[in-house]
Amino acid sequence: MDVMKVLADHGLSGKSIALPKDLLEEDVIQWEVPLTQTYDFVSLDSNDSVYLAMRTFPYEVKKLTAQGVSAWTASLDFVTQAVCIGQDGYYYAVGTAKAAKINLATGAVTNITFSNVFKLATVYSVEVDTSGNFYMGCQDDTYTYVQIYKITSTGTRAWVYTTNTTTANRPSAGYLSPTHFYIRVSTYIYKFTLDGTLVWSNFSGDLIKPVADPSNPNKVYTMGYVDNIYQFIHYDFSGSGARLNQAPITMGTTNTWEEAAVRIIGDHGYATRTRYWYKIRLSDFKVVGMYESSYPLRGIASDSTFITLNTTAVRRIKFRYKIN
Repeated sequence: MDVMKVLADHGLSGKSIALPKDLLEEDVIQWEVPLTQTYDFVSLDSNDSVYLAMRTFPYEVKKLTAQGVSAWTASLDFVTQAVCIGQDGYYYAVGTAKAAKINLATGAVTNITFSNVFKLATVYSVEVDTSGNFYMGCQDDTYTYVQIYKITSTGTRAWVYTTNTTTANRPSAGYLSPTHFYIRVSTYIYKFTLDGTLVWSNFSGDLIKPVADPSNPNKVYTMGYVDNIYQFIHYDFSGSGARLNQAPITMGTTNTWEEAAVRIIGDHGYATRTRYWYKIRLSDFKVVGMYESSYPLRGIASDSTFITLNTTAVRRIKFRYKIN
């Protein structure tokens, strides 16, 4: 870390400051929960509770409170391919033939079986609106093209849009505003009205763990691979779409969008890439903090602590600097 640059970014350049010779970065584990299963998905709700889900048997979802206390474990009877916390306040685990709608407080599961009139081969991503409708990026049953689905809260198909993109170019995460659904397929972002009308599909960009701009739901903060490097990006999706700003976050690797996290806290954006986290000042998109963790980073809590996950434990960690 370049301490002088960080000080300059905070308006302290040129000041007479005695800098410590031995400034160290360290992990402070706030809690750790041992795991006997390997979990694939990590989600956080507005209270910083942590939800873990797994693709492989035994199929289950586990909730931990913000303090790391086990709240419940819900058993499923299908392979989970995508998850989200819906805008209706439920946790959703989705497979190719059904979805589990899970009460956040109790862990009670309601299964929603998809109509057998349509067949899904793979579900890449899912978002759920305030009425419990699903918006999904999928692979069609011919294993040829990417399709965008809206499935109702009862499991019937509301609409489907078939792209001319092969399934080798899987979609990344979707973003659901009050009026539109957005999803990246191959190198382009698609914009749909909620009734399935395609507004545009020629806006070049990427969506990795997109989150709403707190000041405007038509604007999004996200990560993406643009201009041949990974970036933290601010998009305006009103009109024909625009990239407002971006900051390179070039260290670390992100193999899939599920392994990343993005969060806006006050005047800063936070992004994780495998074992690295970045803190970006939103006023000028300067990176004012960066840290390499000893553990894979998978979630960001509201106080800028981080959730880490590996095969043996889930942890809540705070990073800090200290004088040796």
